[in-house]
Amino acid sequence: MNKPATELTGVRSYFSATEERVERWRELHRVARNMAKGGQSDKLRKEASAKLVELAPLEDLCGYPGPALFARVQERLNEGDTAGLERLTQRISMSLLSNSYRDDPEAWKDEEEDAAHVP
Repeated sequence: MNKPATELTGVRSYFSATEERVERWRELHRVARNMAKGGQSDKLRKEASAKLVELAPLEDLCGYPGPALFARVQERLNEGDTAGLERLTQRISMSLLSNSYRDDPEAWKDEEEDAAHVP
């Protein structure tokens, strides 16, 4: 049975948006990692801010990372806490990529101890 073209387009759009969202978090983590290594701070800070602006409308519709963790990411960027930003974006990115946030309560925490949590 052939599916109507509009139904297939809707399914493709959904998966495309989901994949794009995960990719944007991975890109934000890459930028945060470069910032934590002492990279070009002004250029990287602007790039990280732009990534957060891109993510904001999508994150308003999603349960994870939720408004509290998303706000914490923004705070860490604004405060210049590059190591904390790198750890938190890694946690969120890995949790989204693996879908572990569904079963792992650690993924929802906004404070990490010494090392990033890997699901």
